[in-house]
Amino acid sequence: MANTYRNSFASLTATGSATVYTAPAVTSAVVKSVRVTNVTTGTAATITMQITDSSASATYNFLNNVSIGAGISQEMLGQNTASTADGQSIIVLEEADALKVTPSAANIFHVTMAALEVT
Repeated sequence: MANTYRNSFASLTATGSATVYTAPAVTSAVVKSVRVTNVTTGTAATITMQITDSSASATYNFLNNVSIGAGISQEMLGQNTASTADGQSIIVLEEADALKVTPSAANIFHVTMAALEVT
């Protein structure tokens, strides 16, 4: 098995759902970090994050309408959790599963995601 770290970036220029990352064929991905930055100086907005499970043909929200203030950068995994020793959560994506984000306003957020791909 080969392990490869990957980053994925998105500038959310519209209010519709945007795919930040899709796990490649014959690959599982361990998402270690999803950081959302509000790049404005005076506008707070909300963001919803979803996982699309390709094998079930279904999409699930894992964060819903999280408000992020102007100029704030926020780690979205591990928020308010004591379920792991380091306070962090992970997301495991299987082949063709996707991480998606939906902002409440356009041109507000940048998203950075880090994952370990296992093939």
